Amino acid sequence: MGADLDTTRAIQLQGYLLIYFFVCFSVGAVSLKKNVVHARRKRDLLARAFLLLYVSLSLLVMGALLRTFIDTVSQPVPPPTRFAFEYLESIVGRYGVMFSLPFFTHRIFAIKDARRDYLLAAIVGVAAVIQHFTEFLPGGGVWDDRGDLFEDVLFALIVVYTLLLGFTHLGNRGVYRPLAVRFLALLAIGLPGLAYDLFLSEDTALHFYPLWYCTGSILITVCLVRRPVPVPSGAIPVHWGLSPREAEVAQLVQRGHSNKDIAGQLNISLNTVKTHLRAVFDKSGARSRFQLISASRENPSPGVEDSSGESRSDH
Repeated sequence: MGADLDTTRAIQLQGYLLIYFFVCFSVGAVSLKKNVVHARRKRDLLARAFLLLYVSLSLLVMGALLRTFIDTVSQPVPPPTRFAFEYLESIVGRYGVMFSLPFFTHRIFAIKDARRDYLLAAIVGVAAVIQHFTEFLPGGGVWDDRGDLFEDVLFALIVVYTLLLGFTHLGNRGVYRPLAVRFLALLAIGLPGLAYDLFLSEDTALHFYPLWYCTGSILITVCLVRRPVPVPSGAIPVHWGLSPREAEVAQLVQRGHSNKDIAGQLNISLNTVKTHLRAVFDKSGARSRFQLISASRENPSPGVEDSSGESRSDH
């Protein structure tokens, strides 16, 4: 009777895991496609940083679900197969997230400090080497457990660091608040579930972070796609005297965007785009979009603003 009950529970758990995997895979595939298209079309550096995090997180989630599933199967699984799933989750996915999460956070909150990126990358790299050493140490069952605990603690510390960093830099100039607030809310809400998954749950238990992964995929992707991409003003002559918004419109015209695309990127109405465009034409002397592109490229002013907002001279 007890054996039959255990078998029934195992079958139910397998079904839940398969559904869980299918939902996560579907959401991940759609979100990944959206982010790739967005990063390529709009050349959004923040979207590219998110792609690095998202690929690592996807590998972590898919690897964990597959490893948990094979643990519930009664048939023996070849050791190389189980090792491949463990390595995908524990090394490639988890250490990829530990590296890319702070990297993405620094860009969300406009923290321009390359030393932080290098320092955190070095810490994660050294931790990965230590994890490999403890994993393959002959007869090192105790060291293997210590290495896993060290990995879990480091992962939790990086998440906490990311959360604290976000709250202390939320008011930085250049922060896109809708994205920053959603990102912090996701981390704060997911922190208890992450602590449970890391330190309290068993290997064969259903985890919370795949559910968090699906929710975060949708929220962050939608926010990134709708986010107005900052446009550098390097190709716009200063002597035209454009306002910042007019310069953004002119830059997007240069990139070949239609009025409808510009309205969507800048979160303004189509009529507002036309108004700004008329002002650009009046100030630049151009009579068409083609003339606008040609004039800005062929007749740059002596002082042109670069992407950092500082003027430079051609002399």
